[in-house]
Amino acid sequence: MADNSWSWSTAWQGSTPETLGKPKYEADRKTCVLKVKLEPNNTYAYWLNSEKFKNFKDRQGHSAVPYLLVFQTKNK
Repeated sequence: MADNSWSWSTAWQGSTPETLGKPKYEADRKTCVLKVKLEPNNTYAYWLNSEKFKNFKDRQGHSAVPYLLVFQTKNK
């Protein structure tokens, strides 16, 4: 994937946790990491690319297919 090229978008208002720094790619150039602060008993969601934002791209400039990532945290 192209470095400094990503689109982490909210799925709904309040769907994303507080970020702790900027996204970065691991050395394999396939894994993008975004550190966040998670709260217990919460549902979070990100669009990785979307219809509007298409900045997850390969090195040739082709946008990745939009993907909705949804996950939940448990109670403490």
